[in-house]
Amino acid sequence: MDFPVVGADSQTNSVTTAGTKTLGKDDFMKLFLTSLQYQDPSSPMDTNEMMSQMAQLSLMEQVANMTTAVDKLAETTQNSTFQQAASFLGKEIKGVALSGDIISGEVEGIQQTMNGVMLKLKGKESLVPLTYVTEIKQKS
Repeated sequence: MDFPVVGADSQTNSVTTAGTKTLGKDDFMKLFLTSLQYQDPSSPMDTNEMMSQMAQLSLMEQVANMTTAVDKLAETTQNSTFQQAASFLGKEIKGVALSGDIISGEVEGIQQTMNGVMLKLKGKESLVPLTYVTEIKQKS
């Protein structure tokens, strides 16, 4: 019987078969049940080992659920921050640019950068991080 080549991806901590599919909790459960089905009846799996494997499976599922929840929270937070920045469009602001200079002007755009959400002011080269806004005025 031939088995696919199995490798570990150190960046994602996932196991892949021949580089095509990531093994998930269902795959591990199938492997676990198959090992129970084909175990030697004269030398059954140790109960402590079986409980340890079940605990590891449960832990893996909890980590996967937490990862999904954190991803959703990060997406929601980013959307919320972007919506907050959108409320500044057309308004006069004063803030501290990344260069450290205090600048002011009308917000004409929003940019997502590695440093977070930035406000682009009309006629200015510098961007103001949303968190560095010190004053907001309604455009007169």
